[in-house]
Amino acid sequence: EIYTLSLHDALPICQVGMHCARCQENVTRAINAVPGHAAKVDLARREAVVSYQDAPDVEAVKLAIASAGFMVTSVSNAG
Repeated sequence: EIYTLSLHDALPICQVGMHCARCQENVTRAINAVPGHAAKVDLARREAVVSYQDAPDVEAVKLAIASAGFMVTSVSNAG
């Protein structure tokens, strides 16, 4: 199963939005730290495609992303 998260800057880690590889790494690492979840973060689209085992924990992923200095602006289920 997969869902997609659109990301926006919440803290001044980058000047405007998620524009650097370090931000991409930080978001990827944060999502991957949530048990049973794995992410592929697209820097250009400012999206994270998150795969999960069993059931998704969207709130835990959002919290992990917030701890990395970003926020989720939308969630869509890719099926």
